[in-house]
Amino acid sequence: TTLVAWFQENAKNPAAHNYRYVDFPLYYTWNSTNHNFKEACIRLGLLQDDTEWDVCLREACCMRMGQQLRLLFATILIFCQPAAPEILWNNHKVALCEDILYQ
Repeated sequence: TTLVAWFQENAKNPAAHNYRYVDFPLYYTWNSTNHNFKEACIRLGLLQDDTEWDVCLREACCMRMGQQLRLLFATILIFCQPAAPEILWNNHKVALCEDILYQ
């Protein structure tokens, strides 16, 4: 854990004695579990994930028909550039394609 790492750093590095545990992340970093740079940036809030677009489509599914949902989905793809459009599609493809058989 980060607390254990703080104790270990204090044991081996006398300069670390000057920093409290809450101030420690300002001067030191820990090896984290982020698998890539993009995931780390999303967790730090430097990049946005697609949560807002997922919520937008979920809310629209309650009150809009397929054609309007497809237009909204296309608008999101073109102007908002989601990070993972295939996940958005997979999450909402049933609602997006509901009325295609009836046209």
